[in-house]
Amino acid sequence: ALCAAFGETLDAPCGRCSVCLGERVELPAPDPPEVDLEALERALALRVKHPETLGNPRATARFLAGLTSPRLGAARLGRHPLYGVAAGVPFDELLRLVEDASGS
Repeated sequence: ALCAAFGETLDAPCGRCSVCLGERVELPAPDPPEVDLEALERALALRVKHPETLGNPRATARFLAGLTSPRLGAARLGRHPLYGVAAGVPFDELLRLVEDASGS
């Protein structure tokens, strides 16, 4: 699979790598990224300036996650420094945090 990712194909296992030799290594799961609570507060304050674009928790979570929409594009918020600051955070967790912070 690794060879295929780099555009190479093998007719048979190489016999030299750790997988072929039965020495698979389990990598630890990465720590999930944390939401910058200050950025979350700043995004909630930004909702006041852009209620038509960020007026609901889902739209604000999408903004923080870096997920575009026609409204975000029209408001040119994709260029805002806060756009995508929580891109690595699972969306359901991000949405829950925005809902909790906005009292929704």
